[in-house]
Amino acid sequence: MKREKKKPDAGRWIGKPTESWKSAERKTERRPAGKPRKRFSRMNFSAPFVHDVSLTILLLGPNNFLPCFCQSFSMKNRLTFPSEKISLFTAATALFFLLCGCQTIKQFIPNDDVARFGTDRKYPDLNYTGEGDFTDYGRKSGILRFVLDLGEVDLKKDAMQGHRLKGLPEVEFVCYLRIDHPLPTLGKPKDFEAGNLVIEMSLEDENGTEVFSEKAPLKNWIWSGSVGAPQSDLYTRKTIFTPKKGKIYRLSLKIPEGNPDAPQVQLLLMGGGWKAS
Repeated sequence: MKREKKKPDAGRWIGKPTESWKSAERKTERRPAGKPRKRFSRMNFSAPFVHDVSLTILLLGPNNFLPCFCQSFSMKNRLTFPSEKISLFTAATALFFLLCGCQTIKQFIPNDDVARFGTDRKYPDLNYTGEGDFTDYGRKSGILRFVLDLGEVDLKKDAMQGHRLKGLPEVEFVCYLRIDHPLPTLGKPKDFEAGNLVIEMSLEDENGTEVFSEKAPLKNWIWSGSVGAPQSDLYTRKTIFTPKKGKIYRLSLKIPEGNPDAPQVQLLLMGGGWKAS
C-alpha cells in the first residue's frame, strides 16, 4: 500500500486572535481548489488573551490613537488623583522655592538697599570701604561688573585731588575719564577743543610704592564707549591695574593748567565680569 507524504504545513496551528477566528484547528485535510489559502500561526492561544497597548500605538495613527486608548482603558484603568496631603506638600514646596528665588534675584539688582557684599562665591569677602560710590552689578554681568564712581573733576582750572581705595576685588580695573562729548565713529573727534589739556594720574599703595603713573594730553588718550552716546570714556594703557587683596591704594589726579573750554568730566574705575575673568 502506497503511503502518502505529509505536507510541511500539516500539524501546524492556525488561527488569529480576532472574533472571526474563534478556535485553532489542525490542518489535516487538503485545501479545496476554490478556497483561498489561510495564514498559519505558531502562537499558543490556550493562554488568556492580553491586549498589547504598545502594539495599538504602533498600528494606530497619531490622530485616532487617543479615542481608542480612552475606550480601552475607560473601564479597567481609572485615573487616580493624589491625596490632599501630597497636594499640600507640593504647593508648600513650590512656594518655598519661589520665595528663595525672589531673594536670590534681588541681590543682583544694583542701587537698592540690600547689602550684597559677601554673597558671591567668587568674592566671599567683598566689602569696599574706601571713598566713592561702589556698585556691584552681580555675577551675571559679562563686563564692567564693578563700578567705582569717584565724582566729578573740574578741568576748567588748576586742581589736584586724591582718593583712598580700600576693599577693591582682585579684578582688572581701568581708570576712566568720562567726558561729556560724543564718541566719534572712527578715530578721535576733530571738534574737541580741550585736546591739549594735560592730565596727570598716578596710583600708589599704602607703602608708597607706585603702581602706575600717567601724564599725557587728552588728545593722546584712548576714546571708548558706545557710538552715538552723549559721553565718551577716555583711558590709556598705563591707567590699568589689578588691586591686591587687603591692600589700600591712593589714586591722585592733577590738572596743571585748566582749560575754560573743557567739558564736564567724571572719574570712574570699572572692571570685572565673567567675560573678563
